[in-house]
Amino acid sequence: MKTGNTGTIAIVAILTAMTLLCGGTAFAKRSSVDAIGNIEGINLTEGQKVKLEKNDNDHRTAMSAYKSELAAATFEKNTLVRNKDFKKAAVEEKIRKIMSIRTAMEMSKLEKRLGIRGILTSTQWRLLNEHLYRGGGMKLMQKHSGKKRDMKGGGQKGSGFFPQQ
Repeated sequence: MKTGNTGTIAIVAILTAMTLLCGGTAFAKRSSVDAIGNIEGINLTEGQKVKLEKNDNDHRTAMSAYKSELAAATFEKNTLVRNKDFKKAAVEEKIRKIMSIRTAMEMSKLEKRLGIRGILTSTQWRLLNEHLYRGGGMKLMQKHSGKKRDMKGGGQKGSGFFPQQ
């Protein structure tokens, strides 16, 4: 059975078109301005809101492109391994590509976080972290899983990603 690149090219073209047409908003969630602005005592200035929106938009655009690249690379890897006589080196190359994209995605998340830290005052940053990480990160775990978790024996205050001093 011969496998061509036609399917891969079509998938990449569709994902790229989605990214360009949606401007990175197809994967958008709640904005930082909405999430941070609703924390009691944060009191964002108009200038901070503008900067946070730009930070969000830049991050969304980058992540959308990475997600398209990741989908295409994963599709290509899966196409390779379905071939009875696939070459290990070719699959390893695709796996390295996938890991490289995932690393870039994590670095983009870090840049977004650093961008937020640079926009907020030290008091706002402290309030944000108290809001997100109280109970050892319980709020974030619930946010991402949608479930409450039992924290028997753990979850001391300040044990989250950004421990309190």
